[in-house]
Amino acid sequence: MTLNLLAVPVLLVSFTLGMAGCSSYSSKESAPKESASIKASGTSETVTQAAAETAIAGAKAAIAEAKKIGNEWSNTDDLMKEAVETLARSEYAKVVELANTAKAQAENAIAQAKSEKARLN
Repeated sequence: MTLNLLAVPVLLVSFTLGMAGCSSYSSKESAPKESASIKASGTSETVTQAAAETAIAGAKAAIAEAKKIGNEWSNTDDLMKEAVETLARSEYAKVVELANTAKAQAENAIAQAKSEKARLN
């Protein structure tokens, strides 16, 4: 009984995150704040090419994991494509912002899939 009571909040969060991931993306949105993410906007630090490349690598790893479990959100690849194109223009802060958003979406997709799997088992 306790497990079922705990499942309700988890499902509500998963559903909410899932719906947010399916909505249209505006490149004006800022990346979710996470301790593991590289900060881009709102800091006085200059974002380097190395930081941008690290952010892209982290996002690609999370996206690969989401694809592996078959639960990638619809616009995550578009975000990565935009991040790579932005890297070519040397707009490193924007790259980090886009890559962090893509990474967060992939991580949320993974959490959503795990939550659904637990719910169905």
